[in-house]
Amino acid sequence: MNIRQFGNSLKRKFLKSERGQAAVVVIVTASAMMALAGASVETGHIYYAYQRLVASTNAAVLAGAAAMPNTTLASTNVAKYSSASGGYNASAMLPNAVATPSYLCLSTVTNSLNVPCQTATGGTGGYNALSVTQTSKIPLWFGGLVGMKQMTLAYTAEAAMAGGSNAPWNIAIIQDTTSSMNDSDGGDQCNGTRITCSLVGIQALLNDLYPCGLGQTCTTSTTYVDSVSLFVFPAVTGATAKDDSACPTVDPTIVAYTFPDPPSIQQKRAEKRHRSAGSVTRKGRRRNSRRIGEGTRKGTGEDTSKRDWRRDPQGNPKRNLEEERRRDSQGNRTRASRSTQATGCSGMEQESSCSEGMTEYGKRGLARRSRIAST
Repeated sequence: MNIRQFGNSLKRKFLKSERGQAAVVVIVTASAMMALAGASVETGHIYYAYQRLVASTNAAVLAGAAAMPNTTLASTNVAKYSSASGGYNASAMLPNAVATPSYLCLSTVTNSLNVPCQTATGGTGGYNALSVTQTSKIPLWFGGLVGMKQMTLAYTAEAAMAGGSNAPWNIAIIQDTTSSMNDSDGGDQCNGTRITCSLVGIQALLNDLYPCGLGQTCTTSTTYVDSVSLFVFPAVTGATAKDDSACPTVDPTIVAYTFPDPPSIQQKRAEKRHRSAGSVTRKGRRRNSRRIGEGTRKGTGEDTSKRDWRRDPQGNPKRNLEEERRRDSQGNRTRASRSTQATGCSGMEQESSCSEGMTEYGKRGLARRSRIAST
């Protein structure tokens, strides 16, 4: 047997043999499972890094928008709250992160939020929104096996500038001007008399208020937003107010406080009085109409609602003839009248006619009562 014949026979044996098939299946399956496991781990790594990038970008854009319209301070806040090296949200999973701010003037923000575009000095023009785009190249753990060693992630967030329609404040300040306010008041924030430190506090409050709308230059004709009323205690007249601090020392005229009701409260009180008056009028009309309707005599139109039926039309007391017949000359009731009351008949002389409609038992009782009355 030569070499060629031996090779052909070995080939036929190998092709006919079924040994080693499980090893091939195991190798292919294990390779696929390892690839899927590596892809799952890498996907979770990328997703977690992307969420860190989104969170830091949102923080950076909000911090920058809070500092607008000062764009210099806004850019500083964007870098401080981003994932860049040295930032508050720096992370080893986001190496070489770069945050780029872009300033915008959006009409949607102006119309919907009432935030006009402003410059750093508060003038018109400028911007009213901020856009921050942050990118980072993250290294992949298993991507190098397929020739992909890193992936670039990017996210963009936008935020409107702080501001909007100012809610009006109505503030009343009462300044104590009694002699105790001349005492010294030493402290970390103010050194001097109590009234001096009190005035410093009032000035600090006024500096935080908005005398005019956002983006407007305050003039005498500008509509104000906040309103402040200043009172002194005790209250003094306007003509003598200067005597409270001017020399020679003359006491000002002290008067009582007067606080007029706001227009809204005045209107509510007027409506309440109007409803009360209308309710009384309607009730009175119904009550009067009921009285007139019940007490009017038909045919004559005479109003008898206030007429006393115990008297005649001339005002004299009426005579009760039935009651007079039942009493004797001394005004006492007679026995006959009592028996008549019990039986319902008008007198003894009418017993026969009265007993016609009675039963036999009723007639016997009537006769018995009549005999007792006669005795």
